[in-house]
Amino acid sequence: MGFKEARDAVIDCLRSGDIGHWPREDLHLKNWLAAGRLTEEEVIRLLQRCNGKQYRPGNQVSPAGGQVHEFFPVVDDVNWYIKVYVDEETNEAIVEAVFMSVHPSGE
Repeated sequence: MGFKEARDAVIDCLRSGDIGHWPREDLHLKNWLAAGRLTEEEVIRLLQRCNGKQYRPGNQVSPAGGQVHEFFPVVDDVNWYIKVYVDEETNEAIVEAVFMSVHPSGE
């Protein structure tokens, strides 16, 4: 899954509400979506601002063995970091975006 396919899949999951969050102790600091500091629509806007140069495949794999994706949008001079994987349960035809990080870079 490349940049455009990954971005579109994550946006589709955000629009449909099919999202999850990676459990972590510093959730309030590192996952602003899970903490309620950003809405799904705000994360969609961040992702829509990304181009292929603001993306890279992460160096991790999801628990199911899928690719982790990292996005680096810049909006209003703020650099953002979004780390997410798309979990596809083929038996159930369920697709869910699981967010590991959503926050300004450096925070």
